[in-house]
Amino acid sequence: MFSSFLARSALAFTALLLCAAGSFGAPVEVVPSALSGATQPQVAVGPNGAIHIAFGKGDDIYHVTSSDRGRTFPPPTKVASLPKLGLGMRRGPRITATETTLAISAVSLADGNLHAWNSTDTGATWKASGKINGVEKSAREGLHAMVGNGRGTVVAAWLDLRGKGTEMWTATSGDGGATWGENV
Repeated sequence: MFSSFLARSALAFTALLLCAAGSFGAPVEVVPSALSGATQPQVAVGPNGAIHIAFGKGDDIYHVTSSDRGRTFPPPTKVASLPKLGLGMRRGPRITATETTLAISAVSLADGNLHAWNSTDTGATWKASGKINGVEKSAREGLHAMVGNGRGTVVAAWLDLRGKGTEMWTATSGDGGATWGENV
């Protein structure tokens, strides 16, 4: 019950925050009632000022973009589905925006891997760019982060369980999340 309240509050807070940052107007609905129960919103602002939000509901990952500083949001686009999508407890999809691409990452708790997708058309379509962690099931803890420099370099970091203890591992993409380099 309380976690459901927090999920609704997080999305409402995101809408209010974006509205305040963009136009100082009334709150804007980011997630339509058809996606009630969505959770774990993450925000990225692109170099052109577009506001991108990734979030999850059930096993589905969604994306929505505002190109008018948060005044309006079209209906969200479904990016992908992952069995047992890692949501809650600060887990959930992550998003970053570069000059030419968007990248989203998320963990499947069913297969224990960190997956990624990218879009070259501001989120209208998405392409799977594969598994980021190089050792099967090593990202099963579910906590991860992703950041980009706005010019095409994206770095993902996650808590990794490939060894005897929990370690921090990273991978870098030089093409906006389309391909990923070695794990470090």
